[in-house]
Amino acid sequence: MMRQRSLPFYCLFLFMVSMAVFAETPGASYQITGVVINSVTGNPVPHCHLYASLTLQNRGPGRGPAGRRQPTSNGFDADEHGRFSIPLPSAGAWHLNSAFFMGLGAGLLVAAYDYGGYYSVCFMGAEVRDPQKTIPRAVLGSVIIVGTLYLLMNVSVLGVLPWQEIAEQSANSHARMFTMAVFMERIYGHGVAAVTVVLIAVAALCSVLALLLGQSRIPFAAARDGNFPAWFGAIHPKLRIPHHAMLWLGGLTMAFCIFRLQEVITALVVIRILFQFLLQAVAVMLPQHRRERKVRGYRMPLYPLPALLALGGFLFILFSRPNFHREIRTAGLVLVAGLIVFGLRNFTKRGSPEL
Repeated sequence: MMRQRSLPFYCLFLFMVSMAVFAETPGASYQITGVVINSVTGNPVPHCHLYASLTLQNRGPGRGPAGRRQPTSNGFDADEHGRFSIPLPSAGAWHLNSAFFMGLGAGLLVAAYDYGGYYSVCFMGAEVRDPQKTIPRAVLGSVIIVGTLYLLMNVSVLGVLPWQEIAEQSANSHARMFTMAVFMERIYGHGVAAVTVVLIAVAALCSVLALLLGQSRIPFAAARDGNFPAWFGAIHPKLRIPHHAMLWLGGLTMAFCIFRLQEVITALVVIRILFQFLLQAVAVMLPQHRRERKVRGYRMPLYPLPALLALGGFLFILFSRPNFHREIRTAGLVLVAGLIVFGLRNFTKRGSPEL
């Protein structure tokens, strides 16, 4: 229930940020127009050829402002009266057509992965003090803090690396694959960029440790409930942590490193939406959960609007992307495998003699 309280804020924030960062659609309707004038005679210059370029500033330590020009197209021709029209590179980005929503869905999927750890504290409800107050504060606070940091980071990067430059480069270019390193190199040089890469790797490792802390409680709790093998329910005698569950998840994490990152992210988010977020949004509106909230003192402002907004947002992420059926098939295989294991477990328990 705690996760659902934060979902509407989470979805709305991602919607606003992703529209500004990820959505970009073709179809220019805005343009720069003018007339080419001879500086000597003051007369229009007919049929001249113009080139538009993007100036990229590069300010390094101890250096003055420098820039390099990058052509944005093959040029433009003026008419017989010297008039010209140059379409803007970003024109059409806010046209609410199919391309806009496809780009928005793709951006939201990546954003859902980036913000995915906001609810990790919910898995540790039995280990925190005063969970009724601590968990909502932690969930909402993490969304606000991380969202602010992401917004400031994107604004800073776009001020040095215009999106037009990144969009024109190949998928394997340094600007695409090592955006933050290129960003720091433009400002402070190669040495600082190398240090930045190391810091990013350390931060990524810390995020893995944080996720293992929360996610390991899932197989641990399932084992304690009898739904997973008892091996996952073991607790380290000295450290008092579910070490078997942690070791298992750590091994799976290393195994999935052999796959492409984009494929892992997409499959992970889709499976999580189907088997966690959507089911939670529906379950929180069932009569049994409404009674539990009244008994335990939980409340959801504007109920059931937050749950409905979360449900609609995650359905949009699922079906607004091209070739979404591939991840749906993967989720279907996971579901079938889980049903088989669950059926075998029930059959085994039913056939075992009662003591």
